[in-house]
Amino acid sequence: MQTADSLQRSVDAPVTKLHGRLRTATIIDMSVVALVAAGLVAWLLYKSANIEGAVAGFERSSYIGRGLVLLTAHVYFVHGIAASIIAIVLAAVLAVFMLHRKRWAYLMTGVGAAAMIVPLWLLRGHIFDIEAMFANSTRWAERSPYVQAATVLTIIATGVLAVLSALALATFFTARRTR
Repeated sequence: MQTADSLQRSVDAPVTKLHGRLRTATIIDMSVVALVAAGLVAWLLYKSANIEGAVAGFERSSYIGRGLVLLTAHVYFVHGIAASIIAIVLAAVLAVFMLHRKRWAYLMTGVGAAAMIVPLWLLRGHIFDIEAMFANSTRWAERSPYVQAATVLTIIATGVLAVLSALALATFFTARRTR
């Protein structure tokens, strides 16, 4: 005859396995996103510090060179880099709390990843506005290779952040409540 405790363990077993897999996937996904973001921020800082005479001769430079000039010359570049560094540090702290099985870290990650989608689309909008301003035509900006590249990258980043948010929220809801 089964006791109430053994029945409860048999009911909790699939949820515990699912939670373990979700937890692992969430931690790995967040770590990869944080590392890629850290690499991108470091690369942007390096490139912005080493652009020589970029404003004077950006017509002759490559697409990437001109794109970097436009990005690093933007009025909110320094603020964006600072916010990105803060987000990367918070992601690392949340990953540590996830390793210590703090349930609230999953909720914060889910909400934070969903909230990080908005600045990406705002940045894409700024790129569109810059291109429209330089070309003095919104029609050109719609076909601009910079706007197209920014749109593709924004869609990819939105997908990755949406997956991270869904994983984190699923992990939060499958976690046991401890008191």
